[in-house]
Amino acid sequence: MRPDGNQIILLASLLLAGLYAPRLEAATNTITTLVEDAVVNGNCTLREALLASIQGAAVDQCAGDSGPDTIVLAAVGTYELDDGDLPPLSGGALEVLGAPAQPRSAYLVDLGDQQRFLHARSGATLRLENLELTRGSGASMPGGLGGGALLVDDAALTMENVRISASHSSQGAGVDFVSGWNLDLLNVEFAGNFTAGGGSSTVGQGGGLRAIEFSDRLIRLRDVRFVGNRLADPEPAATGFGGGLYLLTSVGSTVELRKLRFQNNFIETLGGASSAGMYGIIGSSGSHFEFSDGEFRGNRADPSVATVSRGSAFSIEFSNLDQASLRRLLVIDNGGTSAAPQAALYARFPTAVVASDLLIAGHAGGGLFLGTSSGSCSILAGNLTVAGHPESGVVLDQGSGSIRLENSIVFGNGTVNGSDVESSTGTPDVAVENLIGIDPLFVNSGSGDYELQALSPAIDAGDATFASVGRWDLAHAPRVVGSDLDLGALERGGIFGDGFETGDFSSWGVAGPGSFRSKIV
Repeated sequence: MRPDGNQIILLASLLLAGLYAPRLEAATNTITTLVEDAVVNGNCTLREALLASIQGAAVDQCAGDSGPDTIVLAAVGTYELDDGDLPPLSGGALEVLGAPAQPRSAYLVDLGDQQRFLHARSGATLRLENLELTRGSGASMPGGLGGGALLVDDAALTMENVRISASHSSQGAGVDFVSGWNLDLLNVEFAGNFTAGGGSSTVGQGGGLRAIEFSDRLIRLRDVRFVGNRLADPEPAATGFGGGLYLLTSVGSTVELRKLRFQNNFIETLGGASSAGMYGIIGSSGSHFEFSDGEFRGNRADPSVATVSRGSAFSIEFSNLDQASLRRLLVIDNGGTSAAPQAALYARFPTAVVASDLLIAGHAGGGLFLGTSSGSCSILAGNLTVAGHPESGVVLDQGSGSIRLENSIVFGNGTVNGSDVESSTGTPDVAVENLIGIDPLFVNSGSGDYELQALSPAIDAGDATFASVGRWDLAHAPRVVGSDLDLGALERGGIFGDGFETGDFSSWGVAGPGSFRSKIV
């Protein structure tokens, strides 16, 4: 039945008022072949399904329309996708899913060192789940964009149970996310990705992932691993930042990092290098930053000529944040060819940073650098264990801001200025409860066990009322076991007891008492 004139007028009114919209059909394509083609031959390949989503129209036997699309990888094996870059996905929503009953390695998309998987842009929403992208190659784009396997430009990206491996580009060798939209990663691994520079002034950023957020959106990384990624450039003035992760945020961004692992990432540049694990510039007004349960091991920032600046494992600079906290970070055996510290935190402009329950040990250079600039900046550091650095332990550069160190152990480090804790500028507040330059009687620091022996002078020597004290120690045991808090990152006699922090099992690899502690001692 055709609508009468009154019905047409009513429909037009609803459209103008935004109360009615035509229904957008969703297309689902199930891929049952591993081969690649884009010719009309009665099948639906992965390339054809991606083209159908990009074009909003059917391709061969793959359905396509203007609504949100789903691609289901049903064939187990290696999907070939190496016939050249696809057009960008502009707007719209697309999800590509492997069956959750299979491991992600069962759905391996091999890009053949010939192309990206996708370039999502202009408000597109892309979700990948339970698959692996390997051997991606992303040519440099206007504006310095890269992305070996994925380039997400002004679009949203969600990945769960995904591995990005052996991909390369000029920036963001695995994934380059440069956006004003959300980035949400859960159980994702970046492994063996690498940048390849190409100019005398090249700045390499993000051997695994480069994430740049320009607006008040969310960057959330949970259970994400960066393993064996590499920034390299043979040009004389080339510099590298963030061998695993490069992170830059702007106004109002919320950054949540939980259970991140950085292992054996590497920077090799002639002009300078910083932070083979993670490099971050976080700001500005209205922003929020939280980093908990991180691990840095074996990351190396080794330029052949220039010295390593800032932290060899990680360096984070904060500006104009409402709140910034780092809790429970393990930083062991990261280094380079110079005496740079393993970790560095900077507070610039109005920002209050809290860092607690950090264990930083076992590096040929220095341990930890804390620096502030203006008088409205502060860093509060507590329950640190910093040990085994021949150059320096903790360096405090207060400037005109404020730095306070409390409930910490700093021992067995170089004492160039006569102490394991050095003040380069200003007069930081170093609480009397700290154990500095006194043997805390670790169980076996030579083998990486920084637990406290039964007769340690650090036991019950802290003050549980100090502002930096959190609920759990580095290993998620109760922060106070006994009459008072123990100094350092690990509470003696504690066992895993936080109930997985309100049931968020996704942030943990193994359940059970003591399981997390067993990974760090």
